[in-house]
Amino acid sequence: GAMPLSSRWDVSLAEGTPLLAAVRDALASEDEQDSDVYFVLHGADALGGAPRELGSAHINLERLLKRGSDATRERLPILDPKGARVGAVTVSLRALDALTWAKRGADESMVFGVRVGALTLAAAGQARLDGRSTALVEVVMPAGIAPQQAQTAGAGPAGETPKGEAEKEEQK
Repeated sequence: GAMPLSSRWDVSLAEGTPLLAAVRDALASEDEQDSDVYFVLHGADALGGAPRELGSAHINLERLLKRGSDATRERLPILDPKGARVGAVTVSLRALDALTWAKRGADESMVFGVRVGALTLAAAGQARLDGRSTALVEVVMPAGIAPQQAQTAGAGPAGETPKGEAEKEEQK
């Protein structure tokens, strides 16, 4: 079934920062995969065992630029390492303005925002969860931008997520 997530991260791409350099490098790379933003599903048991990767989905930043629009509540299939569908995640990625700016090198600060909406596990995903009570969606951005995590169930009320730096900023 669907597990509510409501996590959001905004990353500033200010001129001169390593984050901006990482995005520019990813966009300049000949390997299109270097500009993928991954959403990695992990399962963890209630006893605090180490999370196990169950599958992943991705959005490509170069393709966002080519199509000329941000990803808004896009439902992405989560595939295990063998390519079997284990679920789906609904995400939004607000990056078009920041990517356009990063590519041309304007002198102003832009924000790259990611929102993880809902996670739906298919039967294969439930099976891969293997009795674990918590699922995490890790957002892995191009090199240099720290990964973020959204937690689903098990650690608190449904939809509760760990307090990240971006969430603390939003509360100010």
